[in-house]
Amino acid sequence: MMNLVYGVLAIALGITSLFLASANQNWRSRPLPRTAARLLALALLLVGLLCLCAVFQLLSAVFVFISLSMLLLQLCPYLGVLRRSGRAG
Repeated sequence: MMNLVYGVLAIALGITSLFLASANQNWRSRPLPRTAARLLALALLLVGLLCLCAVFQLLSAVFVFISLSMLLLQLCPYLGVLRRSGRAG
């Protein structure tokens, strides 16, 4: 069960790192250094996928990985807008 939690957390951190390396991100005044953030994102995403593979079969783990990644990549810009408007913490 903890592998599922670690996998989801690693994927969320990896997607966040990938988003913060983008030039169009709206969470920080400047993006993170591109190469380092992308390498960190790749490592975290790989760890997340491996943790999911320990819980699910390979095909199911890949499906969960892709679904969660798509969800988080769509939410990141909107969370930045909410944060800047003052409505979120």
